[in-house]
Amino acid sequence: IVERDEIKEALNAMADKPAETNEEVARLTQELQEAQARVAEEQRRASEAAAEMRSYQTKAFELKSANDVMSSELERLQEELQAMQVDHQAELEELHKDRENQRKVLTEQIDERVKEIRRRSSMDLETLLAESNEERDREHQRLKELQQEFDTLRLKHDAQQLELAALREALGDDAAASEGAPSPALP
Repeated sequence: IVERDEIKEALNAMADKPAETNEEVARLTQELQEAQARVAEEQRRASEAAAEMRSYQTKAFELKSANDVMSSELERLQEELQAMQVDHQAELEELHKDRENQRKVLTEQIDERVKEIRRRSSMDLETLLAESNEERDREHQRLKELQQEFDTLRLKHDAQQLELAALREALGDDAAASEGAPSPALP
């Protein structure tokens, strides 16, 4: 723009001076045309640069908008994740409590069963011991009865042997008497 103004001033100054040659006018006209071409080129470049700048600004705005959307989505997802982690932790703690409670219940049930089994075993053992004692007492009593019966039969046998010996003696059979002597008593 400065060159163009200078060229115009130079042309105006030449127009005031009629003595200058046509060659100089042609040269200045050519310089003016070249300057105008450069100015047009610079304007075209400036226009392209402005269009490119607007394009970059639009893209930058779109990227910023997309970035803002993504940031808000990321923030929302992080909040959801934190909420899920809190829920998961609470659920995990609840599961641990439930498992602990179930373990306690099972332990108590097992302990009760063991106590019941021990109690039954103790009762069965006591019953068996009582039955065994009763059986032993009955057998001891039966043994006493058998011993008394044996002693009674032994006494009868001895008495019969003595009678037999006395009868043989009375009949004169001494040899037979010695064979039939009473047998000793059993303990």
